[in-house]
Amino acid sequence: MEAAEAVIRAGMLRLGAGMLEQLLAADNGYRGPGPDCGNGHQGEFAAYRDKTFDTVLGPVTLTRAWYHCAACKHGFAPRDAELGVAGTSLSPGLTAMNDTAAAAGPFAKAAVLLEKLAGVTLTAKRVERAAEASGAAQAAAVRERLPGRCPHSVCRVERAMPVADHDASGAELAGGVWARAATMSWS
Repeated sequence: MEAAEAVIRAGMLRLGAGMLEQLLAADNGYRGPGPDCGNGHQGEFAAYRDKTFDTVLGPVTLTRAWYHCAACKHGFAPRDAELGVAGTSLSPGLTAMNDTAAAAGPFAKAAVLLEKLAGVTLTAKRVERAAEASGAAQAAAVRERLPGRCPHSVCRVERAMPVADHDASGAELAGGVWARAATMSWS
């Protein structure tokens, strides 16, 4: 029975990845001749380029419009940002799964856990890098929300400040040190 379940799950994941790829192909990401590059300049359409990224259903390839900003001297794909895959090769759903697995223990065990429970194969190093990137992004988002923002990796706030998680329990920063640990939500 276990073998049959595994074969059916693998087939359903492949089918789902194909369906997701077709759904995403409905929008080629063309946003006109000069969308904003993110730094206040206009980019110029260059070509359509493929991007392959991993999702909870498996790898998906997306063909999307690629723009180049002459002022910034870099390229960008607005569709990547819209889908939450700019600068990463994991979908937001797989990133969330990866973060949960990585928090459960060592990265090698997290990779095994992802493969056994979700049918997703990632190396331990990839699990580690993705989890670290997520942590850095979440920390940056928290720093942006704090009054008296600072550029340091650990913000120090002069006054105590409550931080609430999903069930409204709180943690306080007192003199820049966590007075009590709590799970924080990032939404």
